[in-house]
Amino acid sequence: MKILFLTKHFYPNIGGVEKHALEVSKNLVKRGHEVTVLTSKIEGVRKFSVSNIDLLHIEYPKRKLIGLLSIWLWMIKNKSLFASFDILHVHDVGIWIWPLRLLFGRRFFITFHGYEKYPPTFLSKIIRKISETVAEGNICVGDYLKKWYGTRPSLVTYGAAHKGKGKKEKGLAVYLGRLDKGTNLPAFLEKLGERKDIAEVVFVGDGELREVCMRYGKVTGFRSPDEFLKKAEICFASGYLSATEALSFGCKLEVGWTNPLQEDYWKMSPFYRFSGKNSARGTNWARKQTWEKLTGQYLKLWEN
Repeated sequence: MKILFLTKHFYPNIGGVEKHALEVSKNLVKRGHEVTVLTSKIEGVRKFSVSNIDLLHIEYPKRKLIGLLSIWLWMIKNKSLFASFDILHVHDVGIWIWPLRLLFGRRFFITFHGYEKYPPTFLSKIIRKISETVAEGNICVGDYLKKWYGTRPSLVTYGAAHKGKGKKEKGLAVYLGRLDKGTNLPAFLEKLGERKDIAEVVFVGDGELREVCMRYGKVTGFRSPDEFLKKAEICFASGYLSATEALSFGCKLEVGWTNPLQEDYWKMSPFYRFSGKNSARGTNWARKQTWEKLTGQYLKLWEN
């Protein structure tokens, strides 16, 4: 099949959605499918390839309404491009493809990866509901989306990870994710002063709380977490992907929250029961959550 993924950000950007889209695309190519990714880029629209995945870059103003209108006009102008693909699948940005669906009846699928902020706005809920309604099917990353957005999932996933191993350094803790107030980072920082079992902390990420985090340990910026997970005894995860990766590497997983949405995000997932003393059981589970398995879920969705 010829498959087109649409996502706001993609490789070489580092993030959960970016890695999800990249790894699924790579596995689809391995299975003999042709994959193209349409994603944003400031420099303009041009085409090249990474890991045998064709990339199309779309340029638009970084202002909400004007940017969205620019994207819609680009979609309409290039409607013949989309006709050449068997499958259109959107990661989060379902609103991008509304004109193709509503004006030309083009079918598409969507993956809902996360939430914008707490509490979710009425507008964000409406946008998601419209995208869900006009899509042929969807994948929800987490059960909490049903409660907070009213989404009816075709499939639910918690991501995937490569099998990892390494030699642990006692007392080494790592935090994976954005360093800002909208994450569960404040909950982690609050606990640090009480933790006698943590001797060193590495923050793998960046954001507005960078300088605050530097008071507690080393800040690396956004980069691949593997080299740190190999050594870390403890991992405080900000999201499902980092939690799966941490368990796969045999880290002791810890989760936390700063608002009711984040609480449901974790408590309505497998990671809550695999955190703390139960992390060893979680490692066995995480190593079964392969990118090959997740790719199979995408194919199942499209076939159905």
